[in-house]
Amino acid sequence: MKILWNTTRWEFPPLQFDLKMKLTTLLLLTALFGLHANDSYAQKTKITLDASNSTIAFIIDEIEASTEF
Repeated sequence: MKILWNTTRWEFPPLQFDLKMKLTTLLLLTALFGLHANDSYAQKTKITLDASNSTIAFIIDEIEASTEF
């Protein structure tokens, strides 16, 4: 006598997996849209320096002197 195997092999209905995936995707997209970057002072500020033959310490001192950074 042959044993007939269950061809569907679903323990849970597929609708529950789909709902879990949809809720996870919704939560993930909501979190990603909430983390967008705002235009802040540091992103808008432009600095122009003439830094030919200068050391990094001198450049950093010039940036600190001309801005709030």
